[in-house]
Amino acid sequence: MRRPRLQLQQELLSTRREIDSQAVQILALENALRDRPLLPPDAPESEKDKLIMEQGKTIRELEIVVKGYEDNLGEPLRAVREDVESEWQVKLDEEVKKRQEKEAWADELVKQLEREKKVRLVVKPIG
Repeated sequence: MRRPRLQLQQELLSTRREIDSQAVQILALENALRDRPLLPPDAPESEKDKLIMEQGKTIRELEIVVKGYEDNLGEPLRAVREDVESEWQVKLDEEVKKRQEKEAWADELVKQLEREKKVRLVVKPIG
């Protein structure tokens, strides 16, 4: 079912806003990760374990953001693509039909000219 153009534009805008928000989240998480100091090699095991847990949490957060980004990106854009394809398919079909009709007409004209040539060659004026 085709949705109205205005509805598609609103959905696209909403999706873009969500994507922008998620992009900001990704940047914030990347900055937080970049700003974290790495532990020195002689740090206690408990500190290393804590860092590993924090990094695991960051990884999970990034995975959630990426999954949300992919989920939100997929369906609305797929719907827009399908609507645009169906709209343009009708136009393409019309143009193909027009071209075929014109080609058929051109073929008919060529045949008619060939017949006229044959008639002229057969019936030469006496003079």
